[in-house]
Amino acid sequence: MAELALRQCGYDQFPLYDVSADIGYLPKPNQAGNFADRYTWSLNERSMLNEPWFPDRDHGVLLLGNSLVWGEVRMLPKDKLGAQLQAIVGGPWRIWSVGAGSWGNLNEITYLQHNRDVVANIHSLIWIINSGSFSERSQWRSDLTHPRSKPWFLSVYLLKKALAPWISSRLPALNSAASSALPLLSDEPKHTFIDYLGKTRADLRSRITIVWYPNLDELTRHNAEVEGLAAWVRETATANDCAFVDLRSDVRWKASCYRDSIHPSVDGNAILARILQERARL
Repeated sequence: MAELALRQCGYDQFPLYDVSADIGYLPKPNQAGNFADRYTWSLNERSMLNEPWFPDRDHGVLLLGNSLVWGEVRMLPKDKLGAQLQAIVGGPWRIWSVGAGSWGNLNEITYLQHNRDVVANIHSLIWIINSGSFSERSQWRSDLTHPRSKPWFLSVYLLKKALAPWISSRLPALNSAASSALPLLSDEPKHTFIDYLGKTRADLRSRITIVWYPNLDELTRHNAEVEGLAAWVRETATANDCAFVDLRSDVRWKASCYRDSIHPSVDGNAILARILQERARL
């Protein structure tokens, strides 16, 4: 009865992922759902949120990133960053959002390389980057975080998903592995980022906005390593004629904009959308 009730209430209506070595993982295209009979979501043929893809070099905007762009399943479509930005800019502008939880710079660039016709037919690109963006390419690790198919037993799956954070927090081996952080800036992401920006067509490159997004700790504390990485991203953006927006320098971006240690709340998305509307090169 519990299994039937969970399915009847839509708790099996979550996004599924394609997995490959080059991109790591990507939300499957052409899927939609209504999680918990409340949180509707849909993905177009290019795994983008918001609406079907079509070329628009006059008003099309691609919003690229990780879970900061993707949002979460338990968030109304209108409350996600892309939709909030769309509501502010209005008119003929069309915002497409693409990303996946825990994606890094290499995953995002691979998506752009796999969808060259999209890049060739948009007006501008807004790229949300944080201090975790320049580590190794994120690869698929678990169906609990990036499910590839619907589980046979939903109740068991949801129980495992609920218990996973509790279990990992109590296993020393997992904690030590998780705490062995990679360098903030390693060679491959650095070189790939520079190379990609340098090869982007000139008219689009001048309409790329790189947004530095701090996590809550980075917003409230000084970290020399993070400061150095942010400065390098700023220099790289400027050298390639891209705009650079550092949220730490905007007085509107505060600790109250977060719903956890990194992700924006609904109000945070609204503030971020307003900042992008004013400072991004649309």
